[in-house]
Amino acid sequence: DTCVNAGDSLNFQVTATDPDGDIVTLSATGSPFLQDVSPAIMTPDNPVTGNINAIGKFKWKTECSHVLKNPHPVYFKAIDHDPQVTLSSYKTLYIKVVGPAPQNPMAVPLGNSILLSWEQNNCENVKGYNIYRKKSFFGFIPAHCEIGVPEYTGYTKIAQVDGISNLSYTDDGDGNGLVHGIQYCYMITAIYPDGVEGYATEEVCALLKRDLPIITNVS
Repeated sequence: DTCVNAGDSLNFQVTATDPDGDIVTLSATGSPFLQDVSPAIMTPDNPVTGNINAIGKFKWKTECSHVLKNPHPVYFKAIDHDPQVTLSSYKTLYIKVVGPAPQNPMAVPLGNSILLSWEQNNCENVKGYNIYRKKSFFGFIPAHCEIGVPEYTGYTKIAQVDGISNLSYTDDGDGNGLVHGIQYCYMITAIYPDGVEGYATEEVCALLKRDLPIITNVS
């Protein structure tokens, strides 16, 4: 239903209304309330009771440890206090916590290869990085909840770098060297503990320098 960047807060109001005018009790359970670090809360109480309307505020300061492949479910339950028949209603909300992208990517030509570098984001649970390449600029801007690098961009994953502190990669075309005259563009994503990717970096592009003689014809 919604996404939140790890480290940001998610706050919204929840209201349960009884059309018959009964007293209503609203409660919330689910994964965000069970986190060891920075669990979600409902204010002023969980459950909260009100006359006709029960109004609570969901508050969750997300952390990098909350980044998971599957979304966090939140289950809201409302019960009226009718003396004859007690009725209840349920609503489920799914919240996906997304890992931030690596910072300040750079692509620098070096001989017949391109040296990529980037900076670590604020998440210390990153396990590595995925490197994507395309032979032209696309202009990709991730939509809300659009993680990784989607296929429609034309980018291909060319490498995976393991370890949070490994912040560079040399693209030499699998040892064959890259081709002069082609614009090579890259995006990088961080990999989190269960294999899920975060948001992609902005695109960075580079051309090989023509600072050496190039054989264009052999006879």
